[in-house]
Amino acid sequence: MPVAADVARIDPEGDVDRVRSALDDWRRPVVFGEGGRPAFRRFAGAWTARRYNELVGDEVGHVRYYPEGDRGPASQARPAPYREVFEAISREVDAPNLSTRLAAGDPRHLAFSRPLFDDVGELCADLASLSWGGHVFDTVWFGGTGTITPLHYDPVSRLHGVLSGRKRFTLFPADRRHLAHLEVCPLRSETRNYSRIGLGPLDPELFPGLREATPVDADLGPGDVLYIPPCWWHHVTISEPFTVTASVAYFPRELYRVWPFWRLKLGALLSRLPAGGRGAADGMG
Repeated sequence: MPVAADVARIDPEGDVDRVRSALDDWRRPVVFGEGGRPAFRRFAGAWTARRYNELVGDEVGHVRYYPEGDRGPASQARPAPYREVFEAISREVDAPNLSTRLAAGDPRHLAFSRPLFDDVGELCADLASLSWGGHVFDTVWFGGTGTITPLHYDPVSRLHGVLSGRKRFTLFPADRRHLAHLEVCPLRSETRNYSRIGLGPLDPELFPGLREATPVDADLGPGDVLYIPPCWWHHVTISEPFTVTASVAYFPRELYRVWPFWRLKLGALLSRLPAGGRGAADGMG
């Protein structure tokens, strides 16, 4: 695998046209440095680990985790109090590979997390990279040191803003060449937007297709916002305890020009067909 180049960084202060141009470009990711803005400093000072615990610690959420020895792309889920998860992801060492979330579109989460969602929404409106129309805040993610999200793609554009901690993204373009080299899961499987690499390292010795792949890296700290264009592959590793990220979705008009989007649509269609009606699709993926 070639040495990854760094994702370009933009200081969004006072350059709205450049920000909008970058967010309209579905061909490349970009990082916006928002950490010095007063709105972000206020939010980071107010929302500490203690305050998250006070707000939702006694509530029960769903934890995404990977069973011991399982290196596949699909995680499992189990219910657990947020306080238990926050304790696990706060460990400096030996933190488990798990994560949890608060979703603004989940009425149950909204009932006990509205103060957080209101403040994140206000923060989004104050940051240059998140303040223009079309983007919708939807999720706050929590993870700890060593938490890995396997290589996958999302069918929409996303912006990930780090509220605390650090995340490293390794990204690959959304094109047919990379679909051929990234160990893509079968088209009819439930994990069709994931890679078979799963939790494994991005190692060309283990996965030879990576030798033909062209990655870019983004190391994100507090206040950094990463724009991921639609269907770009990304592998994510958290490197600090109690890392919190806000996620924002966007459906750009360019979405319908991206081949992986249609691959995902076709996979969803094939998975709904009766077994006898999809034999011709066997082997696709």
